[in-house]
Amino acid sequence: MTKAERIEFLQEIKVMMEDTVDKAVYKAVDKAVDKAVNKAVDKAVDKAVDKAVNKAVDKAVNKAVDKAVNKAVNKAVDQAVEKAVDGKINQAIENAIAPLREDIRELKEVTIPDMQEDIRNISRSVAVIEVEHGKKLDILFEALGINSDNIEKNKKRILRCERKVERNEGEIYYLKTHLNKV
Repeated sequence: MTKAERIEFLQEIKVMMEDTVDKAVYKAVDKAVDKAVNKAVDKAVDKAVDKAVNKAVDKAVNKAVDKAVNKAVNKAVDQAVEKAVDGKINQAIENAIAPLREDIRELKEVTIPDMQEDIRNISRSVAVIEVEHGKKLDILFEALGINSDNIEKNKKRILRCERKVERNEGEIYYLKTHLNKV
């Protein structure tokens, strides 16, 4: 192998090494960016789920309370109208208000605490789901990291083998050219 051929050969190796380093740097940057984006997306999704669950629970509680109050008011008004028709307006109003008061007391003492307990149970369930989801995501990211590391190790091994093959090709070429001269 002439000096010019060796220089050319070394320059080719230098270009290949620079390309390999550039690819490795770009890949590492891409991996870091992907990981950061995935983490931000997961956090945003978790926050959106929490917000949606809280909004849905608040809406359900308000709807249930409104429905219970409307039912109690309608019942009381119906009873009051019936008694007023019979000529007992004052007594009917008092009698209508008493059940309404009882319904409101029952609503405050029984129904709302029950709903609040249901809300707490839902919140606990959502928290458990979030924790389990987070653990599963951590395991997946860890497995992805291990897999990526294994791929990188295999790429390095392949690169070493390719270098050895290239070096052996150069040596074989050199030996063949010298054997032909001998």
